[in-house]
Amino acid sequence: MKGAFFLLVVMSVIALLIKKFTSKEKMQELEVIKKNPLSKREQEFFWLLKKTLPDHIILAQVDLKQLIEIGSTKDRQKHMNKISQRSIDFVICNKDFLVLAAIELDDSSHNSKSQKKKDEVKTTYIEAANIPFKRYRKPPSTEEIVGLTKTLDKHFLLR
Repeated sequence: MKGAFFLLVVMSVIALLIKKFTSKEKMQELEVIKKNPLSKREQEFFWLLKKTLPDHIILAQVDLKQLIEIGSTKDRQKHMNKISQRSIDFVICNKDFLVLAAIELDDSSHNSKSQKKKDEVKTTYIEAANIPFKRYRKPPSTEEIVGLTKTLDKHFLLR
Protein backbone atom coordinates (compact mmCIF):
# COMPACT_ATOMS: atom_id res chain seq x y z
CA MET A 1 0.00 0.00 0.00
CA LYS A 2 2.86 2.40 0.88
CA GLY A 3 4.57 1.54 -2.38
CA ALA A 4 1.44 2.35 -4.40
CA PHE A 5 1.02 5.69 -2.59
CA PHE A 6 4.70 6.56 -3.18
CA LEU A 7 4.38 5.65 -6.86
CA LEU A 8 1.25 7.82 -7.14
CA VAL A 9 3.06 10.82 -5.58
CA VAL A 10 6.09 10.38 -7.89
CA MET A 11 3.87 10.12 -10.96
CA SER A 12 1.92 13.22 -9.91
CA VAL A 13 5.13 15.22 -9.50
CA ILE A 14 6.39 14.06 -12.90
CA ALA A 15 3.05 14.97 -14.52
CA LEU A 16 3.16 18.45 -12.97
CA LEU A 17 6.74 19.00 -14.16
CA ILE A 18 5.90 17.88 -17.68
CA LYS A 19 2.88 20.20 -17.74
CA LYS A 20 4.94 23.12 -16.40
CA PHE A 21 7.70 22.76 -18.99
CA THR A 22 5.29 22.06 -21.81
CA SER A 23 3.29 25.22 -20.97
CA LYS A 24 6.44 27.39 -20.98
CA GLU A 25 7.47 25.97 -24.34
CA LYS A 26 4.01 26.67 -25.76
CA MET A 27 4.13 30.27 -24.53
CA GLN A 28 7.57 30.73 -26.08
CA GLU A 29 6.17 29.55 -29.41
CA LEU A 30 3.13 31.83 -29.11
CA GLU A 31 3.58 35.35 -30.43
CA VAL A 32 1.93 37.77 -27.96
CA ILE A 33 1.95 41.37 -29.14
CA LYS A 34 1.05 44.50 -27.22
CA LYS A 35 -1.47 46.74 -28.97
CA ASN A 36 -3.24 50.03 -28.37
CA PRO A 37 -6.66 49.68 -26.76
CA LEU A 38 -8.16 52.26 -29.15
CA SER A 39 -7.83 52.61 -32.89
CA LYS A 40 -6.63 55.93 -34.30
CA ARG A 41 -10.22 56.83 -35.15
CA GLU A 42 -11.39 55.95 -31.62
CA GLN A 43 -8.54 57.94 -30.09
CA GLU A 44 -9.53 61.01 -32.08
CA PHE A 45 -13.15 60.60 -30.96
CA PHE A 46 -12.06 60.10 -27.34
CA TRP A 47 -10.16 63.42 -27.37
CA LEU A 48 -13.12 65.15 -29.02
CA LEU A 49 -15.39 63.86 -26.24
CA LYS A 50 -12.90 64.96 -23.56
CA LYS A 51 -12.66 68.45 -25.10
CA THR A 52 -16.41 68.83 -25.62
CA LEU A 53 -17.43 67.36 -22.24
CA PRO A 54 -14.73 68.58 -19.82
CA ASP A 55 -16.96 68.14 -16.75
CA HIS A 56 -17.71 64.50 -17.55
CA ILE A 57 -15.79 61.27 -17.22
CA ILE A 58 -15.19 59.48 -20.52
CA LEU A 59 -14.52 55.75 -20.35
CA ALA A 60 -13.43 53.73 -23.36
CA GLN A 61 -13.87 50.04 -24.23
CA VAL A 62 -16.10 49.27 -21.24
CA ASP A 63 -17.20 45.68 -20.72
CA LEU A 64 -20.98 45.52 -21.03
CA LYS A 65 -21.17 43.52 -17.79
CA GLN A 66 -19.80 46.60 -16.01
CA LEU A 67 -22.79 48.64 -17.17
CA ILE A 68 -25.74 46.31 -16.79
CA GLU A 69 -26.79 43.53 -14.51
CA ILE A 70 -29.31 40.79 -15.17
CA GLY A 71 -31.74 40.41 -12.30
CA SER A 72 -32.89 37.13 -10.83
CA THR A 73 -34.48 34.98 -13.46
CA LYS A 74 -34.28 31.33 -14.42
CA ASP A 75 -32.60 32.41 -17.69
CA ARG A 76 -30.09 34.72 -16.00
CA GLN A 77 -27.02 32.76 -17.14
CA LYS A 78 -28.30 32.64 -20.73
CA HIS A 79 -28.58 36.44 -20.72
CA MET A 80 -25.20 36.86 -19.04
CA ASN A 81 -23.67 34.72 -21.80
CA LYS A 82 -25.21 36.99 -24.43
CA ILE A 83 -23.54 40.09 -22.97
CA SER A 84 -20.32 38.34 -22.05
CA GLN A 85 -17.23 39.56 -23.89
CA ARG A 86 -19.03 42.54 -25.43
CA SER A 87 -17.85 46.06 -24.90
CA ILE A 88 -19.11 49.57 -25.45
CA ASP A 89 -16.76 51.95 -27.25
CA PHE A 90 -17.43 54.96 -25.02
CA VAL A 91 -19.36 55.61 -21.84
CA ILE A 92 -20.09 59.12 -20.59
CA CYS A 93 -20.44 59.46 -16.82
CA ASN A 94 -20.92 62.32 -14.42
CA LYS A 95 -18.38 62.99 -11.65
CA ASP A 96 -20.09 60.36 -9.46
CA PHE A 97 -19.64 57.78 -12.25
CA LEU A 98 -23.38 57.68 -12.91
CA VAL A 99 -23.70 56.38 -16.47
CA LEU A 100 -25.23 59.10 -18.63
CA ALA A 101 -24.82 57.57 -22.09
CA ALA A 102 -23.19 54.84 -24.11
CA ILE A 103 -21.73 55.46 -27.56
CA GLU A 104 -20.67 53.07 -30.31
CA LEU A 105 -18.46 54.31 -33.11
CA ASP A 106 -19.21 51.87 -35.92
CA ASP A 107 -16.88 51.35 -38.86
CA SER A 108 -17.08 49.13 -41.93
CA SER A 109 -16.65 45.99 -39.79
CA HIS A 110 -20.23 46.57 -38.60
CA ASN A 111 -21.59 45.94 -42.12
CA SER A 112 -21.45 42.15 -41.94
CA LYS A 113 -24.58 40.19 -41.14
CA SER A 114 -23.04 38.54 -38.07
CA GLN A 115 -21.80 41.86 -36.66
CA LYS A 116 -25.18 43.50 -37.23
CA LYS A 117 -26.77 40.70 -35.20
CA LYS A 118 -24.25 41.21 -32.38
CA ASP A 119 -24.88 44.97 -32.50
CA GLU A 120 -28.62 44.36 -32.25
CA VAL A 121 -28.16 42.21 -29.14
CA LYS A 122 -25.95 44.85 -27.55
CA THR A 123 -28.43 47.63 -28.35
CA THR A 124 -31.34 45.61 -26.94
CA TYR A 125 -29.67 45.09 -23.57
CA ILE A 126 -28.39 48.67 -23.25
CA GLU A 127 -31.79 50.11 -24.04
CA ALA A 128 -33.48 47.63 -21.66
CA ALA A 129 -31.22 49.01 -18.92
CA ASN A 130 -32.51 52.51 -19.78
CA ILE A 131 -29.07 53.79 -20.78
CA PRO A 132 -29.24 56.47 -23.47
CA PHE A 133 -27.43 54.94 -26.44
CA LYS A 134 -26.14 56.36 -29.69
CA ARG A 135 -24.43 54.77 -32.67
CA TYR A 136 -22.33 56.85 -35.03
CA ARG A 137 -21.04 55.69 -38.42
CA LYS A 138 -18.61 58.61 -38.44
CA PRO A 139 -17.39 60.66 -35.50
CA PRO A 140 -19.96 63.34 -34.70
CA SER A 141 -19.17 67.03 -34.70
CA THR A 142 -18.73 69.04 -31.51
CA GLU A 143 -22.24 70.45 -32.09
CA GLU A 144 -23.73 66.96 -32.27
CA ILE A 145 -22.05 66.01 -28.99
CA VAL A 146 -23.33 69.19 -27.33
CA GLY A 147 -26.79 68.30 -28.66
CA LEU A 148 -26.45 64.83 -27.19
CA THR A 149 -25.63 66.30 -23.76
CA LYS A 150 -28.71 68.53 -23.93
CA THR A 151 -30.79 65.43 -24.68
CA LEU A 152 -29.14 63.70 -21.71
CA ASP A 153 -29.95 66.61 -19.44
CA LYS A 154 -33.64 66.35 -20.44
CA HIS A 155 -33.56 62.57 -19.98
CA PHE A 156 -32.29 62.87 -16.42
CA LEU A 157 -34.63 65.72 -15.52
CA LEU A 158 -37.56 63.49 -16.45
CA ARG A 159 -36.40 60.60 -14.25
